[in-house]
Amino acid sequence: MTPSNRNRNHGLSAEGWEAGPHYCYHLAKSRLSAKVPGPPKPNRTMAADAIRIERPTTNSKLLAHTRWDTVPAAAGLFHLTYLFGLYFLFPHAPLWVMLILGFVYSLMVNANINGVGHNFIHNPFFRSQLLNRLFGITQSIACCFSQTMYDAVHMQHHKGNSDRQDEKGDTIDWLSIYRHGHDGDAEDPWRYVFLSFFRDDVGAIRKDLRKRKNGDEFWGNMELAALPARFLSWRSSYRRIRFTSLTGDSSCISCPFGISAIVLVT
Repeated sequence: MTPSNRNRNHGLSAEGWEAGPHYCYHLAKSRLSAKVPGPPKPNRTMAADAIRIERPTTNSKLLAHTRWDTVPAAAGLFHLTYLFGLYFLFPHAPLWVMLILGFVYSLMVNANINGVGHNFIHNPFFRSQLLNRLFGITQSIACCFSQTMYDAVHMQHHKGNSDRQDEKGDTIDWLSIYRHGHDGDAEDPWRYVFLSFFRDDVGAIRKDLRKRKNGDEFWGNMELAALPARFLSWRSSYRRIRFTSLTGDSSCISCPFGISAIVLVT
């Protein structure tokens, strides 16, 4: 038997074929049905170890992750104290001093939102849910926006990650630089920075908070209600100067292309 005939006969020799058709049939069938060893399966334990993320732990009864969270928490409270200091100082300080202090405050808003507030979304500082809610209110007053609504918009940003428009012209990320662009291109950065402040859909944000069913909608409304309360404490005879930060998002202000500006309110 030639090698080519041996291959056609599934590797059986002439002697094998001479032994009888039944013997040849079962032998050939057993060879064809034999399992060929495939590639080794990945070690799931090793894969899990490769992507394991070590999180800091603490035995603190107050802080949830690390005692170092006292630093951003104190920075957020200092920002609030600085704002109250502007209120008390305003009737006594000259305008040029208030302009300088107000400009510093606007820079603090930008730093707080993208630093303390952003970290607080991903890693709430305290073990107590009530303390986290109260700290969210202090953040909202200090930065002139709702920390809880900032959470909703920022989580939506992570879902879409500045995605492009779909076939309906919509984006998953409410802050996507492509959301208001044309022909698949990104929006002009200057338009994005200055106009995004006025584009928030508070109804969509509240709808997202309502889906969570954990009280976020209530606390978001509480944070918004706390904002005008700080102005009501002022005597109406004073002209007020408010300094804020236009950083791309009016109620959540989480745009990465942040710039600071002074807004005068009389």
